Amino acid sequence: MSLSLSRAQVRRFRELSADEQRAVIEGMTPSQMLALDAMFEMWANDGQEMPDGEGWRVWLMLAGRGFGKTRAGAEWVNQLAAKRGLRIALAAASIDEARAIMVEGASGILSVARSRNVKVKWEPSCKRLTWPSGSIAELYSGDSAEGLRGPEHHFAWCDELAKWRQAKGAWVVGTVKGAKLELAGAQVVGARLAAVADPGGGATIDAEARAAIAAILDRLRQHGLIAT
Repeated sequence: MSLSLSRAQVRRFRELSADEQRAVIEGMTPSQMLALDAMFEMWANDGQEMPDGEGWRVWLMLAGRGFGKTRAGAEWVNQLAAKRGLRIALAAASIDEARAIMVEGASGILSVARSRNVKVKWEPSCKRLTWPSGSIAELYSGDSAEGLRGPEHHFAWCDELAKWRQAKGAWVVGTVKGAKLELAGAQVVGARLAAVADPGGGATIDAEARAAIAAILDRLRQHGLIAT
C-alpha cells in the first residue's frame, strides 16, 4: 500500500505538535503506518527536498557525509520517473560508482523504488533502468565526456561532480551536454546554425527595421543559437 499526500499536506503534518502527530499515526492501520514511514518527503529536511516553483535549472546539494545526498537524489529521480515517460541521465565519477551508489546502494534508486512498491527494471549490461511509466534512466561516467554528447535527456542527476576527471568537458554552465533541449516534448534549442549577416545594402534604408533585425541577431548570437 502507498500513501499519496501533497506537499502542502506533508507540511501541515510536520507542523503538528508531537502529541498531534502521535494521534494521527495511532488512527492508522499497520499498512498505512508502513507507507507513512516510507514517505521520504515526510521526514526529509528542507535541503533534501526539490526546490519549489518553476524556472530553476540546477539544484546543487553541497554537504558532507551523512547528509542524505544519495537518498535525496534517488527519491527525486523516482518521483520524476513515476509520472510520465522521461529520459534521465545518471552521471557519476565512474560507471562503477553510478551503479554501486546511485542505483544499487542502500539509499539508491532500486532501494527507494522497493520501499514504494514500484517495480523498476534494471539492466546492468545496458546500464539502463526502466520504470512502469516508460521512463528510462541511463548511466554515464565523468571519465568520458564524449559519452554525454548526443543522447537526449529531460533531467540529469550528477553525483560527486568534483571527482569527475573530465568535468570540464561534460559539464558547462550547469548543463550536461546533448544534441538538443526539449521542454514539454517540444524542441526549444538545437545545434548552432550558420552565421547570419547583418542587414546592409539595398536602395531604401529603414533605420528602425535594421535596428530591430540587428538586435534580434545580437540576442541569437549571445545565446549561441547562431554563429558570429
